[in-house]
Amino acid sequence: AQSATVVPVEQIVISVGDSEDELKGLSSFAAEMLRLNTAIDNTNQQVKQLVLIDEPARTTNPEEGKAIVCGILDFFIQHNVQSLITTHYSIGIPCRKLRVKGFTENRNNEKITVANINSFIDYSLEETAEKEVPHEALKIAEIIGVNETILERIKKYIE
Repeated sequence: AQSATVVPVEQIVISVGDSEDELKGLSSFAAEMLRLNTAIDNTNQQVKQLVLIDEPARTTNPEEGKAIVCGILDFFIQHNVQSLITTHYSIGIPCRKLRVKGFTENRNNEKITVANINSFIDYSLEETAEKEVPHEALKIAEIIGVNETILERIKKYIE
């Protein structure tokens, strides 16, 4: 980056990884929702915060998960909460969207293998106006040698 603007905050709320709380008997999802409550409570108390959430609702069913992500985004946008949320869900809510660039062109027709696949993936971020997420999972599954019978069955559901 050539320049940056740093905005001071009073608190940073982070929700990443699997946080199953064995001591309290909470599922990963319940623990995640409690962390989300912290951000909501901070917002309601007008605490200036930065909220970082990695793939919210990933441990619940996709239909509810997408609705949860939309609800979180809607609330944060309405209350002007500084946040960075990563998700695999296709979200139609108007907000700034970035995505991993993904596969790069195959240089010199080099064979892509499990050992070198990371050198063919550009993990840098780019702006996108799309509300659809990229579909590269099947390509990766083929490259790493997932059983052809399974791949054919998967393709039937994609088409």
